[in-house]
Amino acid sequence: MVAALGIFLVVAIAAALALALQPLLRAKAEDDVEGAGAPDGDLLAERDAAIQTLRELDFDYQLGNLGEADYRALRERARQQALALLKASDDLMATHAFLEDELEREVLARRQRADVLQVLAARSAPAPSAAPARSRLASRVARRRPRVWLGAGALVGVAVVGGVAWLYAAARSAQDDQRPIAQLPATVQHAHALALLPGTNTVLLGHHDGLMRSDDGGMTWRPVATSITGDVMGLAVHPARPNVVFAAGHNVLTLSEDGGATWSPVQHDLPDDDIHALAQDPESPDTLYAVVAERGLFQSTDGGRRWTRLTDQVPRTTLALAVAVGGGRVLYLGTLDQGALGSPDGKRWGSANGFAGGLLPTRQVPALVSDPRSGDRYVAPSGQQVTGALYAATDRGLYKSVDGGNSWSRLALTADLAAVAVSPSDSRVLLAVDRAGRVFRSADRGVSWRGDGGR
Repeated sequence: MVAALGIFLVVAIAAALALALQPLLRAKAEDDVEGAGAPDGDLLAERDAAIQTLRELDFDYQLGNLGEADYRALRERARQQALALLKASDDLMATHAFLEDELEREVLARRQRADVLQVLAARSAPAPSAAPARSRLASRVARRRPRVWLGAGALVGVAVVGGVAWLYAAARSAQDDQRPIAQLPATVQHAHALALLPGTNTVLLGHHDGLMRSDDGGMTWRPVATSITGDVMGLAVHPARPNVVFAAGHNVLTLSEDGGATWSPVQHDLPDDDIHALAQDPESPDTLYAVVAERGLFQSTDGGRRWTRLTDQVPRTTLALAVAVGGGRVLYLGTLDQGALGSPDGKRWGSANGFAGGLLPTRQVPALVSDPRSGDRYVAPSGQQVTGALYAATDRGLYKSVDGGNSWSRLALTADLAAVAVSPSDSRVLLAVDRAGRVFRSADRGVSWRGDGGR
């Protein structure tokens, strides 16, 4: 976010300077630059359209709307077109920069020659009459008008730059203001999963040696008195019954029906108990998904008792699983070497790491969470609508996508994260834990992490 504002600040300064210099360059610019303006706009629009086409092709392929052969052929054609337009737009911008420099020098030279000629004419001219005097007066007014416009343009430019600089400073302050609300006990190693129970301040944390619980929104923590002693790597809260929570991990698949106070093992038919990720369908609460180490991705439609394997082709480094339902059901995996992956059916997977301008800067995504109630809405150029938000916890901070993983935006939290959760009853509230055991809380959808719990 701050990097984007920094770029915008540079662009705003350049625009302000251009506005201030516009009167000096107007005579030549109207003849030369205006004629080239339309082609430039068309070229940039074509470039952006080509890049968007690439995004739509990848998304349609992930959703199964395109066959393999058609996808490869169409994508290669769109890629070549995008590369050509990118090169052309870069060359065009360089050419314009050269032309603008030459134009400015030519205008200044002409002004200097005009001033010299005017001085010589004044020395050799007879005494002026009233009419020539009016002519000279009009000439002086005409010469001064660009200076008036120059001053106005400079003032506008300063106002624009000042406003953008203020926004940049505010964003930088928000990013630097990342104070944790708590530090996990030293006994907690390898935090993996977070869950906020709706309508309460209760938070559950899965880690290498079991479960931790907080009843004050993450400020203080205590171990959960339970028989769970294995590594808890996934937590899922029932969307309609807030006291029902599933926990899964190494030799762990258990259920609580009292908000995490007591737990009972789930009798299941999975081929192994080594579960690396767990997720629940927000629209069909009895449907669970689990990634079992070395065995693949499984689905249960009866609350975790009977399971069906969807695929055995799942990255071995998978640590996170999320289900998004806004605009069609899509499954997402978070991995430590391939970043985020998306699939419409759990069988065919494609990259969900974004594209240029909205790319995840890392392939380490240990945690993912989907929020169908975030209020975000994205309409693709094809007309397809996506609602809700997807959050990715990475080793370089927290990122958010509102278009199904086609693009990502950086949020203010830049810690090396291990887990993230969003409140099921209040989309403004986010909780995150980094690898150093620090707990962070945001009450404004990740814009700030002030350390006071957002209260």
